Amino acid sequence: MIGLPKTKLKGAISKYSKEIELYYSDLLIAAKAKRTEVKAFLSDEELVYFDEVISAFQSSNPITWTSEEIAGWISSIGPLPEHGSNNKMLKLKDRILSILDYEGMRSEFFPMFFLETGIKTCVYCNSQFALTVDAFTAKGYSNPKQYIAKFELDHKHSKQLYPFLALSVYNLYPSCKPCNNIKGVKEVDFDLYSGKIDSSDFNFYIDKVSKVEFLLSNRLDDLKIGLAIPENGAYDSIFQISSIYQTQKDVAEELIMKAKIYNESYKAMLGGALGGIFRENGIYKRMILGNYADVSDIHKRPLAKFMQDIAKDIGLI
Repeated sequence: MIGLPKTKLKGAISKYSKEIELYYSDLLIAAKAKRTEVKAFLSDEELVYFDEVISAFQSSNPITWTSEEIAGWISSIGPLPEHGSNNKMLKLKDRILSILDYEGMRSEFFPMFFLETGIKTCVYCNSQFALTVDAFTAKGYSNPKQYIAKFELDHKHSKQLYPFLALSVYNLYPSCKPCNNIKGVKEVDFDLYSGKIDSSDFNFYIDKVSKVEFLLSNRLDDLKIGLAIPENGAYDSIFQISSIYQTQKDVAEELIMKAKIYNESYKAMLGGALGGIFRENGIYKRMILGNYADVSDIHKRPLAKFMQDIAKDIGLI
């Protein structure tokens, strides 16, 4: 879809810098203790791999590794040894995740962390919510704000292959459950944190012939939603984006109707009349669209990418 401004992620890291540093101190203690424990259970190859991971942790905090640092560690450490997943005592992957306190961080830290980024939708399909919500603690309200993630965290580089990246924020993509499940260990050519928010590798449009047929027949089935994608891209085939948005023809229909109502002079009048009333000068476009109209805001509401593309294609915004 569209990249998230890096300032959003850096802002979240800055806000929770104390928590991240405290976590890192605990991580180093856990790593040192675990080295002695695992020696008797790992093969020579696994022990070498384990030591490389621990050395990487000791060099810097894995939570804040940048995309460039992640690529470097993938190159130098590599994927988990194949037979490591069949360890009879305890999987090598699970030992590394245990050092990272993966389960605890996923349930206690990351819900509030990703709330700070402003992401509210699945970053892959943009058709489902990916929210962090507040919930009261039942036992005496000892913690009035308990953050609960109504999303899953997909790993750009799979934690099955690269468990040492399980908590690196530049490797974590908030997603809906279907997209997370279907992606699995696949690599997808999409960098959420590239900072490129003004362009996309694919765009939605309405087939022009079908639009004419629809306007003449008024039958929704005549309307055809197109998706322009790179020829070598696997994004659509993995996440079935085309199929998802073929179910949203009624949304496209509403946009076509709005385009007939809101002509250029009417839109100019609204912009002038409402420009000084609202906190944002361009909010009238959001009112017309019925969704966020700026490309940098697509992570805030489902269908924003689809509605923006269609609206631009038919001249609504």
